[in-house]
Formats: sequence, structure tokens, C-alpha cells
Amino acid sequence: MSKIEVSKARKAGARPKTVSVKTVTLDGGEKKRIYTVSTNSPNLGEDLLYVFQKSVDKIREENLKLFGSRSGR
Repeated sequence: MSKIEVSKARKAGARPKTVSVKTVTLDGGEKKRIYTVSTNSPNLGEDLLYVFQKSVDKIREENLKLFGSRSGR
């Protein structure tokens, strides 16, 4: 019989503690949000996936505003 592991589930969309968010102001006054990942994270793969998903979500929202479609087509 297989061994079953039970782990505590994170809330959907909850930012991992090893991912930090910084807001920077560009030369033109525009503000950008930057996600950084700690290289000492025990869950580096999950943290990178979280940051990648946030980047994709941001791009899809921009495409929706510009093209009326989340895919940009």
C-alpha cells in the first residue's frame, strides 16, 4: 500500500515568504512592481513558478486592455 503524506495547503495565490515585492519608480515617473526570489529558499522551484505566473498574469491583463483578448490575438 502507498504511503500518504498530508501537508498544510497554502491559500490560493498567497505569496510565499521567500518572494519579496519591491516597487521602483522609473525615470519617467512610472511605478513598476518587481518580484525577487531568495536563492536560499527551500522551495525555489515553487517560488520561481509563483513569480512566473504573476508575470504571465500581468502580460495577459495588458493584452486584454490593448487587444481585447488575453492571448493578444
